Amino acid sequence: MRNSELQDSKALQEVKPEMEKLQFKVCSRLRNFLIAQFNNLCKPRSNFQIYQENVLLKYKPFVAFLRYNHLQTYIELTKVYAEQMELVYDERLKVYFKDTAKLIARAPRSSEFLFQQDNLNNSQAQQDTSF
Repeated sequence: MRNSELQDSKALQEVKPEMEKLQFKVCSRLRNFLIAQFNNLCKPRSNFQIYQENVLLKYKPFVAFLRYNHLQTYIELTKVYAEQMELVYDERLKVYFKDTAKLIARAPRSSEFLFQQDNLNNSQAQQDTSF
């Protein structure tokens, strides 16, 4: 049978509405499942890179299925994922900049140095004159 004959067949016409319903149901469940997985990225103190590599990468075929069969859901999921990663990076960078600012703002006291600058200059001057 050629493709055009297959499209006109009575069996396909009977099954096609049910197949479209099943496809929609699968896409809907995949969407909900993947959004739940994306929400796990925002857990505090989690290593999102490990989560991406060990968990999310397993679902790559599901995303490919959505891209091929339901483009609107695929686009929605890419936006959700981008928003989640924006939140994750934003939170991590804020913490990083805050901690870095604390380190920069905290100037060491002279008692915290092993060698003080004045003593170092005096000892070098003494060594120079001893030769």
